[in-house]
Amino acid sequence: FRENVLAAQAAGASFIAIHPRTKTQGYKGGADWELIAEAKSLLDIPVIGNGDVTTPEAAARIVRETGCDGIMIGRGAVQDP
Repeated sequence: FRENVLAAQAAGASFIAIHPRTKTQGYKGGADWELIAEAKSLLDIPVIGNGDVTTPEAAARIVRETGCDGIMIGRGAVQDP
């Protein structure tokens, strides 16, 4: 994980979006927001958080808990626009 986010920054990415859920996990279990916080501490570019953002309260919580610079909403927008 660390190698990948640092490589993206080194290659010139202007921001990175993190959806911390594994392929094998699928839609089961929760997104690991600690990885978003870790990326934020490693990088100088903006970090966009994603995963389990299904309510306005969850949106505020992901920003508060991870320090991410913005959020990206996926299924939550489709399920309850």
